[in-house]
Amino acid sequence: MNGSPVRESGPASIAVRRVGAASLRRFALLSLPASPRVVLLGPNGTGKTTVLEAVHIGATTVSFRTRRVRDLVRRGESAARVRLGLGPDGGGRETASQEVVLAAGGCRYHRDGEEVRRMDLLGRVRVTPLLPGDLALVFGPPALRRRFLDLLVAQRDPSHGLRLLEVRRVERRRRRILAEGGRGLSPWNRVLAPRLAAVAAARREAAAALAAAARDRAAPFLPGGPSGRLSFRWDDALPEGPLTAEAVGEALEAVRRDELRLRRPKVSSAHCDLRIHLDGAPAGRTASQGEGRAVAIALRLAAADLLGGGVLLVDDVWGELDGTRRAALREAIAGARQAFLAACDEAVLGELLENARVFRLSADSDILDSDA
Repeated sequence: MNGSPVRESGPASIAVRRVGAASLRRFALLSLPASPRVVLLGPNGTGKTTVLEAVHIGATTVSFRTRRVRDLVRRGESAARVRLGLGPDGGGRETASQEVVLAAGGCRYHRDGEEVRRMDLLGRVRVTPLLPGDLALVFGPPALRRRFLDLLVAQRDPSHGLRLLEVRRVERRRRRILAEGGRGLSPWNRVLAPRLAAVAAARREAAAALAAAARDRAAPFLPGGPSGRLSFRWDDALPEGPLTAEAVGEALEAVRRDELRLRRPKVSSAHCDLRIHLDGAPAGRTASQGEGRAVAIALRLAAADLLGGGVLLVDDVWGELDGTRRAALREAIAGARQAFLAACDEAVLGELLENARVFRLSADSDILDSDA
């Protein structure tokens, strides 16, 4: 399993046939045909990451760089548009599409030309980014690891996103009640319990599968292999065992007195984290930069495994990797169903350039159109 992403149960094989965008960041127009392996070459600031970002937005409806829509819209424009042309895995013509319109006043979503809900786009094209900023998965705050896990779960089960939004809505109400003294808390505990149980159970299941896959994936990247070195633990401050509505309801009642005293929640969807330990110590405090990068890559490749391979979006992550780790990453990418690769120096890609569709980007134009 260390060499290439496995294909577990998932949607019928579907690939990106074309990437299109308008008024997205620096690009007035973006239109590129895709293939099983797409390589984007050019200096920094030429828009390589924006092309990867367009694929991610089209597949998941969100950016991997920002949560603010206005950061995505080209200066002077009111909205940006991203469109993915889709087709069968292994080649062939475009047979489907999905589109995201990004605007500060509200986003819209289209599937095969019909306006749909946001969740109706999730999971159709499953994507996994590997980014220079992924060190934050190891060294950053718990919120980043929760977001990473939630997107993984939502791509496998799009209804997870809706359940999570509902949980957060109820939790906002509970926070207001607690801040105001706690009157009327019990009914909202009963509303929250089954919803939080469903979200927490999905996270636990995904975290356990991710941990097992990541330990395996880390072998080529950690000196001496991960055996006995790398471990993961999902900590959600909820009872062990099956997470039923009754069990979560009892947990909420157990902390009721403390919550009323503190006037803030002690149990919520935000009270959780994926704990990462290396050599028995928290990796975020003791791992080196190289070890942190190895763990982050292992997490991303493990996520791809759980998504059945899908599409890898590999930004310029090569700089911090030595020759051995670069070779291991190239081997993993070579087995991907589809991959979009960005790099400043094509030499780091080695054999990945073979049979790839290569685009060379320049800062001189705000139009990237292969058909122009």
